[in-house]
Amino acid sequence: MAKISTTFLESLRAQPQATVPVIIRTVRPPAEIAPALTAMGFTVTHTFSLISAVAATAPAQTIINLLEEDWVKSVEPDKPVHTTH
Repeated sequence: MAKISTTFLESLRAQPQATVPVIIRTVRPPAEIAPALTAMGFTVTHTFSLISAVAATAPAQTIINLLEEDWVKSVEPDKPVHTTH
């Protein structure tokens, strides 16, 4: 399984300086990797312990570089979630 969708990766490559909100799923607890993300240039906005993930923003190129880390399971855009009644 790919860590990122082809469409999302292409959009990141198209605007490498754009700040992008993402959800990063990890193989390690989010509290362990949040400091590493900050050191890499991410702004961590939320950690999710139930799904072992972090919400963060970073320049697109930084997100692309993150894909090389072995502790990253997947990266996807952080989009608003809506409920239906």
